[in-house]
Amino acid sequence: MHTAQPVTLGVSRLLQYERKLLEGAHVGLIANSAARNEKGVPTAAALIGNGINLKCIFAPEHGYDVSAPPGQHLADSIEPGSGLPIRSLYGSAKEPTGEMLRDVDALVFDLQDIGVRCYTYIWTMALGMRAAAMYGKLFVVLDRPNPLGGITIQGPVLDPRFASFLGLYPIPLRHGMTAGELALLFNKAFGVGAHLAVVKMHGWRRRLLFSDTGLAWTAPSPAIVSPETALLYAGTCLFEGVNLSEGRGTSSPFRLIGSPWLDPAIVNKLDPKTMAGFAVSPQRFTPAASKYSGRECAGIALAAVDKNAADPIALAVELLSKITARHSRELQWNEQHFDALAGTDSLRKDILAGQTTEEILGGWVKDQREFEALRGPYLLYEG
Repeated sequence: MHTAQPVTLGVSRLLQYERKLLEGAHVGLIANSAARNEKGVPTAAALIGNGINLKCIFAPEHGYDVSAPPGQHLADSIEPGSGLPIRSLYGSAKEPTGEMLRDVDALVFDLQDIGVRCYTYIWTMALGMRAAAMYGKLFVVLDRPNPLGGITIQGPVLDPRFASFLGLYPIPLRHGMTAGELALLFNKAFGVGAHLAVVKMHGWRRRLLFSDTGLAWTAPSPAIVSPETALLYAGTCLFEGVNLSEGRGTSSPFRLIGSPWLDPAIVNKLDPKTMAGFAVSPQRFTPAASKYSGRECAGIALAAVDKNAADPIALAVELLSKITARHSRELQWNEQHFDALAGTDSLRKDILAGQTTEEILGGWVKDQREFEALRGPYLLYEG
């Protein structure tokens, strides 16, 4: 735990020091209402209030108002406060079209990412960068903290054969980079080639978790209700690819897993090394929506008690392995979706083949080290 220190966000530094980037420009903003400055003002309102010529807003998954469920396609709408048009980037198009960009000189990206590859906001950014490169527009990233910190890399690196909107480029499931750093990586290492500017934060360090920043948390999507949820999501997102509830429809999404048929005594068989930093306990729950809606589930509750020691992906792999061994008949895999979340089919196949969690994690080390070397030139912040 580090003493909270004030972090100045990219949006504030843009308005204080980098206004020339957007001088005279017609601006399109990729954001939602959870993107706010240190005083809680939404980025759209902050830009308009400081004289930026904002022409339209582009909204990601969950919509501008952060209310739509995952995967729901969204139509265009109007932002009620400003009357600006909202163009959906989670509907018929996920990448801005030439028509959408006709009256825009610059695209500004400001979304709170959560540091996990299958969280779609960084891929909205990547596709926005592609469109900016194609149509000759400036692309500006207003940087924000990675709530999981900027040091730790965990999980498998994406196999390009499994590229999807849950992961377009080969980065690990927990990548340890900010959106601005990822934009630089995508632009150079993966050849996007946009006219890119990143407005850095002030005061953020790689060792900082979100609770160390002095910033208030505003849920960037309906289920990511806290920074702890974001940490656990790095592992429990994998349960979206099997017929176990991941806690959606409860007050603890991604902090509960379960089903009517689960034997919660599995917690007694977990390898203690995978539980380092976590409290793991049986808990019954009844989801009000999503999987097993209205049905009581035997479940397992997860809490991060030492976030610096926690490896949520290792814990998820261990849970899946033990559940597979105990419930081989009941457990069902949505293979395509699970492999898209994992970024590979090898994780599922290794679990089904009975490999230990230690063996599975060991198989990722080489790719993780190569990624750590690859990302080095694009890191903007010290430790």
